[in-house]
Amino acid sequence: MKNKGIFFIKTLGLILIAFFISTFLIKNLFLANTPKINTAFIAKLKQTPSLIASLPSKLLDSLTKNPSTNKVASNVREQVVKKEEASKVISSLHPITPPPNAIFKAVSKGVSAAEQDNGQVILKIEKGTQYKVRRFTLSDGRTIDIVDLTGN
Repeated sequence: MKNKGIFFIKTLGLILIAFFISTFLIKNLFLANTPKINTAFIAKLKQTPSLIASLPSKLLDSLTKNPSTNKVASNVREQVVKKEEASKVISSLHPITPPPNAIFKAVSKGVSAAEQDNGQVILKIEKGTQYKVRRFTLSDGRTIDIVDLTGN
């Protein structure tokens, strides 16, 4: 009698496990209740072993690494340039006349861009557009000025 009870509990457990597995696969493996296979799910399933294998190294890295440090920040120093210097950087840009067939697309408020056939990008900046010039000092001592047209 005792063996029948254990057999019944094991059978019921296996049926429940099979039910949950089939429910999961129906929702994820097949597309919209059709017999078509979801290839994105298969690709994600193939990546799972490598993700699981990388968990210990990620855990060790997070324990040994100080979260306030950043690899880019240790190599690059950033500063926002004052208005006088920013106007010099802007005046050093070379204005060009865009070709008549150039199609400009909005990039941000007051800024549009068009790409030429040779891959060169032309920016059209409306008068009054907010900008900042950011100066980056690299670890080798070089400085790079970047015009930030996002308005932030």
